[in-house]
Amino acid sequence: MKLPLLYNGALGPGRLLILCLIAHAWVLAPGSNAVEIEADERLAGLKVGWLAPGTVKIDGVEHETRGTYSFGAFFDFPMGRGFHYGFAVDFHHMSWDIHVGPGACVSGNTLIDISAGLKMLLAPAGGRVALRPGVAVGFGFVRNPERLTGSNYLAIRAGMELLVAPDSRLGLLSEVAVWYTPTGSNGEVDIIIGPLLLIRAGIVF
Repeated sequence: MKLPLLYNGALGPGRLLILCLIAHAWVLAPGSNAVEIEADERLAGLKVGWLAPGTVKIDGVEHETRGTYSFGAFFDFPMGRGFHYGFAVDFHHMSWDIHVGPGACVSGNTLIDISAGLKMLLAPAGGRVALRPGVAVGFGFVRNPERLTGSNYLAIRAGMELLVAPDSRLGLLSEVAVWYTPTGSNGEVDIIIGPLLLIRAGIVF
């Protein structure tokens, strides 16, 4: 019997979550000399993970998207007490099929987001683990050689990060978020994507 989310060779949500839990448990194992997560320090990091399948609307017509990968980088700065503001660049590779003419279709689309966000740091004093709920709003565009060329969109992301500080300057993070583009167009074609579930893991430095 196969468990498709874990053992089919793909980076499904089940496999990704298990890998995240194993990594965090290893970091928190007794005997490690961990650094503390400080609210007044700058943070930067890299994330990679899985964007869930969902729907995309092209000129009001709904199409199904396939689950695929997402990666990005972020730079956060302290703001006040217990908050971070920051900027992120994210790349999402999405696949959907739509007919744009007799026998023609579009499949495989790279979406690039540039966003600004606000996150709240929830961590005990001197703690090694922290939660960061946050929201980000950004501008994105679709790189596609066909009908959607030049499409820009508004991107909204809301979710939660789990940060773990190990015994070096390099930390671990997990992210669960919802990603949504409520409006987008290239002047000729309108596009709306999601909301879609986003699960990623990465490093903080």
